[in-house]
Amino acid sequence: PYQKYFTPRLMGADAAAQTGMRRLGWFKRFVAANELARNFRNQEALSAYRALIEEFPEEPQTHEAIGDLYIRLRNPVAARQQFDEALRFSSKPSSPLWAKYGQVLSELGSKAEALMAYDQSLRVNPLDPFAHLTHYHRGLVMTDLGDFNAALAAFGKAGKLSPPFVEPHLNAAAVLIHLNRFDEARTELAQVLKLDPK
Repeated sequence: PYQKYFTPRLMGADAAAQTGMRRLGWFKRFVAANELARNFRNQEALSAYRALIEEFPEEPQTHEAIGDLYIRLRNPVAARQQFDEALRFSSKPSSPLWAKYGQVLSELGSKAEALMAYDQSLRVNPLDPFAHLTHYHRGLVMTDLGDFNAALAAFGKAGKLSPPFVEPHLNAAAVLIHLNRFDEARTELAQVLKLDPK
């Protein structure tokens, strides 16, 4: 008489334990693959990540990690495919994932899509420690799209978030010269010399 009350709970506990063990197995192998990548054993890391994806295709962290590795290997097409998968399987994609996705899209020439990815990155976490880089890359995309005022605004935000960051000022100066706004360009270049006298 007690079996009908306890069996479903035990079955549920067994299923949870199996899921936990499976997840632990994935995690150990994922850490090992990351260690290979950290030590620049790229091909071994690639093989390890691929094996993980074959066995655990719905783990977004593996897709993101192999996407990062493909960036290092200068394969933006493969990186985009993996970031697509990471976004598909993530319930809450992180700000850095969206930012990396934007960089890959920009490199592949999909500027409008890259802009949407950068905007999503900033929406997810506007206080991300690397938000200055997202604003900077967003400025580069806006420059490529010919929206120079938006580019200047993005470079300005990047510079404010990370005052020692020289590149936003250099790019802002280039845009201002293009717009014949020479006095403002001189101000940006003066800031560059102040930050990096060399």
